[in-house]
Amino acid sequence: MNKFDLNTVKKEISKYEKLIKLNKLDIENRLKLSKYILTAIRSLDENSFNETDNIAVVISDYILLAFKMVQEVIKIDDKNAEAYFLAAQIGFLSLMTFNQKSIFEQTVVYFEKAIEYGNNNIIIDLYLNYSVFLSYFASVNENEKENKKILIKAVDLLKKIIEIEQNDYNYYNYLGNTLFQLAVYENKTAAKKTLNEAIEAYNKSLSLNTTDYMVYNGLAFTQLTLSDFESTIKAKESQLLKSAENYEKVISFNVDDYVPYRNYAEVLRNLSHLKKKKEDILPVLEKALKIIKKAAILVGDYFDYDLFALLRVILSETAFLSDKNTRIILNTEIKELCEKLIEFDEEDFNNYYELGKSYYSLGNFEENNGIKEKMFEKAIELFEILVKKGVTDIEINYNFAVILKDYANLKTDKKEKSDLLKKSKKIIKKVIQEAEFNPSIDTSEFRSFFAYIEKEIKDLK
Repeated sequence: MNKFDLNTVKKEISKYEKLIKLNKLDIENRLKLSKYILTAIRSLDENSFNETDNIAVVISDYILLAFKMVQEVIKIDDKNAEAYFLAAQIGFLSLMTFNQKSIFEQTVVYFEKAIEYGNNNIIIDLYLNYSVFLSYFASVNENEKENKKILIKAVDLLKKIIEIEQNDYNYYNYLGNTLFQLAVYENKTAAKKTLNEAIEAYNKSLSLNTTDYMVYNGLAFTQLTLSDFESTIKAKESQLLKSAENYEKVISFNVDDYVPYRNYAEVLRNLSHLKKKKEDILPVLEKALKIIKKAAILVGDYFDYDLFALLRVILSETAFLSDKNTRIILNTEIKELCEKLIEFDEEDFNNYYELGKSYYSLGNFEENNGIKEKMFEKAIELFEILVKKGVTDIEINYNFAVILKDYANLKTDKKEKSDLLKKSKKIIKKVIQEAEFNPSIDTSEFRSFFAYIEKEIKDLK
């Protein structure tokens, strides 16, 4: 895209202003000036500005001038669809800058007026710009009921476009994107229907053009989302497999956007949860790990916390099922990653938990008891932080009790060992009490562990 030199823009604007002064009823040049300004401000060359020029002020002044021109046209001809359309586009630009509800409401009026007085030559552009404008406002507006109505309107506009032009893949892609956005504000039954409609739109888009990876990307993410709405494992797996296939197509375009890789890794992780045998689960997790690590490379210097949190989870789940040497490697990676994550978010207890587990796991592989003991001590320190944070998760507390027991077994002093075992017993007792409130939890493992601890304590006496 060509950059506009500021001095050239000033000269061009001056030329139009001179022509307009010659004729107070000059509609044509007012509209041309307004369109020129809208084009120029989107691509102004910042290097053409002087040190005294304020870019934001210059752009704001030009937007005001463009708006003044279309307002003058409307005063001359209050049924000029092009003027209303330009006013709506200016309103859209202003909304992105100021995000005020009053700007949105006035811009809607301009779009509606443009549609009322417009002809077939501009109607598709009108509908498309209007739908994009509505979709944008819904993305920044916090009123959910309002957003639902706004997006229904946006969907309706896109469907009107498709009635006129049925062979342009872009419109079906826009429709898929907007339907997905609408589903967010619907109840589960309606959302599932809307997501299926979005998938139909994406597939229609791909039937017309298979060279745009963004369509595959939208389809894949919609299928990933829809999998959460499915009630059976078979239906969930079906959506996830389709999503995985489409993310493979996205990746085949050699995209440098990390987001599809992150989402693909999530698809694979979800698929692994539907499998029962280790030999079926591990290959899927290993592939997920490979994909998420690619995303971590592509993200560059930008720190996407959610991306690295997902990497932490996949590392942990893969390590759990891996052989000894792989577990050592992966737990070392988990340790380094969690330490980094804690720097960014000290409140996310999962980082302390996974870091504690990694120290414990690495300690278990140590043959040197001195190093093993230090590893266990670090793990206990991290679990103590979770206790102070009030984390009462059954799994976390059970692991804490196990670590205390194993740490106690390294001690030769009876009192020290007994104190650690008593602490472990206290925690596992609490775990059993909390688990009893949930009928779906089998407490037999916890009770066996409790009995073992009791025996160990008794044997020390």
